[in-house]
Amino acid sequence: MTSFFFIFSKFKKLKSKRGFLSFNFYLSVFLIAISLSAIIITDSLTDGYKKEIFSKLSSLNPDFTINKKYTHFFTSSDYLKLKNELSNFKNIIYSPYFEKSGILLSESKISDDIKYKQREGIYILGLNQELLYSNNLISRYLMHEKSNLSDSDIIIGNHLAKKINKSINDEVYILIYNIDIKEFEAKKYIINNIYETNTQNDEFLIYSDLKTLKNNNDSIHSAGIVGYYLDNKNNSIEISDKSIIISEWDTSNLLQFLNTFDTPIKLLMWILLFLSTYSLSLLVYNFINIKNKDIKLLYILGYSFSSMRKIMILINLYVSFISILIGLSFSFLFITLQNKFQLISLPSAKIFQLSYIPAHVDIIYFIKYPIFILLFTITISVYFFNKLSTVKFK
Repeated sequence: MTSFFFIFSKFKKLKSKRGFLSFNFYLSVFLIAISLSAIIITDSLTDGYKKEIFSKLSSLNPDFTINKKYTHFFTSSDYLKLKNELSNFKNIIYSPYFEKSGILLSESKISDDIKYKQREGIYILGLNQELLYSNNLISRYLMHEKSNLSDSDIIIGNHLAKKINKSINDEVYILIYNIDIKEFEAKKYIINNIYETNTQNDEFLIYSDLKTLKNNNDSIHSAGIVGYYLDNKNNSIEISDKSIIISEWDTSNLLQFLNTFDTPIKLLMWILLFLSTYSLSLLVYNFINIKNKDIKLLYILGYSFSSMRKIMILINLYVSFISILIGLSFSFLFITLQNKFQLISLPSAKIFQLSYIPAHVDIIYFIKYPIFILLFTITISVYFFNKLSTVKFK
C-alpha cells in the first residue's frame, strides 16, 4: 500500500503542469458514469416496455385455441371427444367459448330534447366465468372489484367506455347476427365492469359469460376451445381428429417485433460506453507518461515489473470504481423515480400501447456492465503499461 500511495500521491490532487491529466480524470469519470447509467436505464426501460406490452397482450389472448377446419363450429359430440383428449393434459385449463362480431349501440343525451345514437364495431367473447376470472385480464386490469356476470352483463375496455361515454351499470345494445333465424338481433346489456390495458384492444374487445352468447341451437356448442397453460412449459398439444386446427399464440414473433425497436437505441448506448472507455484509455496513457519517473524510481529500488504493473492497475481500477458507483447510484435513483412519478410519459397510448414507460429492475443490469468496465480497465492498463514502461526502461 505504501508504493500505491507513492505513485498516487500527486495523482489524487488531480494536478499536472498543463492540467491535461486533471481534465482527463474528470472527463473519464463523467463519461463512464453517464454511459453506464445510460445503458442500464435503456435496458431497464426497453425491457420494462416489452414486458408490460407482452403481459397485456398475453392477458387478452389464450395460449391456444382449437377450431374446426371447415365448419368453424363444434357439435356437442365434437366437444365431448375433445374434452376426453384434453383431460390428458394436466397443465392446462380449458373451456368452450364463442367469438362473435357485433355492433354496439349507445344512446346519449346532449340535452333534454336532443339525443344521439353511437355505433361501434366490436368483438364479443363469451367464456366460462371460471376461466374469465382466472385470466390475467381480470385479476390485473379490472378497474373495479370483480362480481359475477349475469346473462346480460358485459365487461368492456376503458377506451370504448370513454368513446361511448358510459360507465358501470349503464345500458347498451349490441346487434349480433343470429345464425338460426339468419337475422340481426338487438339485445340489451349492462356494463358490469371496465378493464384498462391502454392497448387498442380496449376499443373493441368485450367479454361476457359463455351463456350470454350461446346459440338457441344446442347442436352448435361453441366456436372453439380456449385454454391457458398453468405453467411456463411449452408443451405441444396433438388431437387425433385431423379436422381440428390447434392454434398457439405466437409469442416468438411478438418478441422479435418488439426487439426490433430497442436494437438501435441499445447500439447507441454501447457506442457511448466504448467512447467513455476510450477516454479512460487516454487517462491511463497520459498518467503512465507523467508518472514514468516515479515508476523508474520504484524499479531502481527493487520493485519488480509485475509489482509496478499491479499498482497501475489498482490506480485505474480506483478511477473506474468511482465512476461505477456514481453511475449505479444515478441509475437506481432514476429507475425508482420513473416507476414512482412516471418521469417519462408517452404522447399517445393508442400508438405506443402504454401511457408511460415502466422501468424493469433486474440485478443483472447492475452486475454485467460494471464487470465489463472493470475488465476493460485491467486490459488497457496492462496494455499501456507494457507498451510505454518497457520501452523507457531499456
